[in-house]
Amino acid sequence: MSDYIVRDRLLGGLEVFYRCPACAAELRSPLTDAGDRENCPKCGISYVVPGEPELAEYEHRKRQLAKDREELEARELERRKQREREKKKAEAERRKREEAAKQAQASRPAKPNEDDDGKKIPKYNSLVWVAILLRILAVLNVAVPLIVFLASFETPELRSAAIQILLLGIFSAILCAFWAELVEAFRDHVRNGWHSRRTLAQIAERMEQTSTPTIRRDTVK
Repeated sequence: MSDYIVRDRLLGGLEVFYRCPACAAELRSPLTDAGDRENCPKCGISYVVPGEPELAEYEHRKRQLAKDREELEARELERRKQREREKKKAEAERRKREEAAKQAQASRPAKPNEDDDGKKIPKYNSLVWVAILLRILAVLNVAVPLIVFLASFETPELRSAAIQILLLGIFSAILCAFWAELVEAFRDHVRNGWHSRRTLAQIAERMEQTSTPTIRRDTVK
């Protein structure tokens, strides 16, 4: 039986179209039945379903596709493993660098003007200049009215006004000195905050190291 056609099925797979060798009835069978013996539904004659070469080629293609798929999956799996290894290696190197940096930071003597990261603590020089200007203003508030008061001895009618000016200058000088001390205290408080944070971090690190429990493994006899 050499007169047959192999076509694709609508639902997938291949199908053989052929005629009965006895009654020439149009028949069809799945390609997977090629080589099997069947009976004609019209005349009942027994025949062999054609398409064995196509079935062999079809099976060969399936095996080749399965093999190619397995090789592709194996290569993809190897690439994923390689990426995981590289990621773990990079993570280990990063941790190693961090540990080395921590050890170097711990071994380096702490400077009073630097924080834990080696950054300089701000000196807040602007606050220093504000305090200096306030002190200069306090001196001027006393010096100028004092000069006026001394000059008022030559003109007695201005002495009462000079005394008032002197008292007002002294009061202003006290206020300026108070604000200068307040600015200095604020600057010292802010700068000490940096040192306090570093001290607290060191204390916390030491407590963590000393409070880490030691696991003891007892040998069971």
